[in-house]
Amino acid sequence: MSTDRRKPLDPDFIEAMRERIKCASIIDKLQACIDGTAELSKEQVASARILLAKRIPDLKAIEHTGDIGKRELTREEMIERITQLHTGSAKPIERSTAPGTGAADGTDQARH
Repeated sequence: MSTDRRKPLDPDFIEAMRERIKCASIIDKLQACIDGTAELSKEQVASARILLAKRIPDLKAIEHTGDIGKRELTREEMIERITQLHTGSAKPIERSTAPGTGAADGTDQARH
């Protein structure tokens, strides 16, 4: 059974290496390439991208998958819904899109 005998990298060393990557210089060169005042090979652009990724984190889009603006069910509505699910007579819940408003038909029930 082999063990990894490499020493873990020192966080200070990693930070020092990141500091040595001159983001502004790389960005300037990429901008000059975009502007047409300089030419970079595909390998240079790929290298610049890798170095910038080490220094500047990627901003990834966050996708919200939940429903926005649905009102909360009252205790009585939840009990009724659970009972319907248990008996097998459940129907789709109709809700409005604005919080605090009634069902899609315009009715509004007081919250308890």
